[in-house]
Amino acid sequence: MRWTAITLTSLGLATASLAAVAGLPATPSAAQPARQCFNASAIRGFETLPGGLVLMRAGGNRTFALQTLGDCPDLNWARGIGVRTFGGGSWICSGLDAQLVVPSPIGAQYCAVRDVRWISREEARALRQSRRRR
Repeated sequence: MRWTAITLTSLGLATASLAAVAGLPATPSAAQPARQCFNASAIRGFETLPGGLVLMRAGGNRTFALQTLGDCPDLNWARGIGVRTFGGGSWICSGLDAQLVVPSPIGAQYCAVRDVRWISREEARALRQSRRRR
């Protein structure tokens, strides 16, 4: 099990060259389908949306949607979150591979992740707009 902390102050310091080092394309093309997995160490930002949805930027310009399994109190107000990985590595490909660690006044909350998927910029924009209207 590995644990990666993500804070707003450290996000700006992450390098954009992680995708190149990992051999991942910056953006998917029709000839090369988008990889559905990402490495927890390549996370360079996150955004929470209502309904337990977290958008994570990882490995260049790729965005992944992580849906929590049930309610995760304090997630929408977190200034930083952690990601705990399971299975002996730091790759996140499905909900079973990760857990969100959310700080709270009474200690860390561990929120199970139900689903992980790569989304396009357009889909991320649409999710932001539709979820914020609620």
